[in-house]
Amino acid sequence: MRPGGRRLHVTFKCQHPERALVDSRELREAHLVQRAANGQVQALPRMAEGRIKKRLVIWYREIKSLEDETWKNRQPSAKQIAQWLKDIDTIDAHANEIRMPQRYFQDVYALKQAIGVVRERIHQVAGKAQAADTER
Repeated sequence: MRPGGRRLHVTFKCQHPERALVDSRELREAHLVQRAANGQVQALPRMAEGRIKKRLVIWYREIKSLEDETWKNRQPSAKQIAQWLKDIDTIDAHANEIRMPQRYFQDVYALKQAIGVVRERIHQVAGKAQAADTER
């Protein structure tokens, strides 16, 4: 209900019926409707939000796997370090291509910070490996 007891009627229209996975009635019944900053009403389906977050989770898994590998491998070879650097650069390149609504920019920047942390860890391991090689 709107102030003054007036009702607000919302209609959803699918512009691409061949891509429609959810009936507009389901959207009205099962998804959030929120007021945008400019005063317009817009629908933010929970499933769309889940898809957006999934884009980030995929890359977080890759980063975590790479970081775990750097901690497990005590004395990596130069070839292994080069592969790790290539992997983190690939992840970073993909993170730069992620297209997200503006409200999720902070999540993208958090992903970039995580990439930076793992990249720094790889450089630390590379420095220790290089120091160990020069001592021999």
